[in-house]
Amino acid sequence: MNSRNLKITGSIFCLILILFSYQHCGKITEKEIQGISALTAPPTNVAIEPATVDLCADGGVSLKTYIDTNINGKLDEKEAVVSTQNICNGAKGATGPSGSTGADGKGAGILVSPAVAGACSSGGINVITFVDTNNNGILDTSEMTTSTSSICNGVAGTDGKSSELTVTKATTAQCSNGGVVYTSTSAGADPDTNIICNGADGSSSVISSQVANISQCPTGGTVLEIKNDGSDPAYSVICNGVAGEKGSAGTSSYITTSVANPYQCKNGGVVISTWIDALNPKTDVLCNGEKGETGASPVIATENATSFQCPTGGVIVTTTNPGAKSVMNVVCNGAVGEAGTNGNGYITGVVGPLIPKTNLSACHHDFMYFPSTSGGSTGWLTFRHQKNGSEDQGIGTTGFNVWNVDISNFALASEAGNVTYCNLTYDPKAMTLNYTVVDKTDGFAGKTGTITLKQ
Repeated sequence: MNSRNLKITGSIFCLILILFSYQHCGKITEKEIQGISALTAPPTNVAIEPATVDLCADGGVSLKTYIDTNINGKLDEKEAVVSTQNICNGAKGATGPSGSTGADGKGAGILVSPAVAGACSSGGINVITFVDTNNNGILDTSEMTTSTSSICNGVAGTDGKSSELTVTKATTAQCSNGGVVYTSTSAGADPDTNIICNGADGSSSVISSQVANISQCPTGGTVLEIKNDGSDPAYSVICNGVAGEKGSAGTSSYITTSVANPYQCKNGGVVISTWIDALNPKTDVLCNGEKGETGASPVIATENATSFQCPTGGVIVTTTNPGAKSVMNVVCNGAVGEAGTNGNGYITGVVGPLIPKTNLSACHHDFMYFPSTSGGSTGWLTFRHQKNGSEDQGIGTTGFNVWNVDISNFALASEAGNVTYCNLTYDPKAMTLNYTVVDKTDGFAGKTGTITLKQ
């Protein structure tokens, strides 16, 4: 194979020689033309690849001579290698002696200063690098400048444009179930609109139930029918479970009681025996406890209730047990009942609410009504001051004052101190006597009430 390679090489030499002779000597012979034609066969080429460790321990290259059939100048997988020549690196030699110390190097200096006018429209810095021969960090006049650069600030951008957001109600065409429209508007730009619609209403459902038939539930059960709008009903069958097996008969029991003896309970007690079928009875002894110390008697105190506690009067009962907090109970008098009638046809009573802790009413008077013998709404009213007439404006020593009920409005007053207790109004149709407390002394001013005079 090597001889062939040499032969091809010789042919190339002859071709060069022939071409040279043709150029300088003239016409080429027929035989020489045939030799040139033989050179149209695929050329050979040389590929250089790193040598593997097994071929060259210290590295090297492999020279591969191959036939370049596709003439692409590369050793392809299917192309034949004609010869391989390995050129290996020599083995590493011994370390040589150290060289002499070199001269001190020269430092690199950097000088930063504001950019010169005109170099940067928005400002910046000027950076100068130089050879700092004396390593003092300063650019001296004798030192050489290696580069000059300007680093400029960026040009300020234009101000951004603010946007406006509006929210409006969506139209029926936009949202059939209602919704909102968000519109964002910026200066110099088209508005951006977003529509958010409400979802459609869900369908309603109706649930009904009926008893399941035997074919659906042999042990009984319920059929649920669920109807949704616009859809077929759905059915759900819920069956009762199968009856469980009959349980075995339970045990019978009874209980007896007897008085405990002194050995069982020194303070007395009871013995409880529980009998279950043929089993031995279970006995429990419940003994009385030790006799306790005699308890202290409670202390009970009473006092009159205030008008705020009992408007109609009453008492406060306070019970105090030794070692315990006192308990207070307020017992109020009942409200004054309607005036009663007697067998002779007249009506008596007090006028106004009772004043607590006294035997007086707010109007300080009692009344007595005598109906007319002819019937109807006519009659006579007599009033008596509740202090036995000593302060009454009545006639005589009895302290009674008589009005014909034909008079509609009058007052109950006292000559002592010129005090008006109550204003009275008589209603002949309703047969009622209405009062309003005027005197502020007892705290009932403004209190109103009605006395019925019908028998």
